[in-house]
Amino acid sequence: MKLSPQQAKTKKQLKRKNGETILHYEGDWDDWRPHPEGVIILKDNQFLLNGAKLLYEGECDSWWSHPEGMVIRKDNQLLLNGTKLLYEGRWDDWQSHPEGVIIRKGADWIFYK
Repeated sequence: MKLSPQQAKTKKQLKRKNGETILHYEGDWDDWRPHPEGVIILKDNQFLLNGAKLLYEGECDSWWSHPEGMVIRKDNQLLLNGTKLLYEGRWDDWQSHPEGVIIRKGADWIFYK
């Protein structure tokens, strides 16, 4: 009996839930965040996808996962992967969003992409 693509996907997911281990990274790290393709490892100011592919190198104030990599906060800037400016200015709070960032200014929530 041949499985439909959806059934095959479900069977594969069930197999993972039943004990298949997928190792994305092994080694030392300073911090980490999830990534759609595995894990972002921060080690010595380098942000590495699964510990191998360099996504960004340098200082930052904070950072968070994003579907396209990560959002890095440097002073009053929010940068996608450290290069694309998503927002610059004052805010009270911010969060990564699948299509950019959400900024809170007082009681207002504003989307930037």
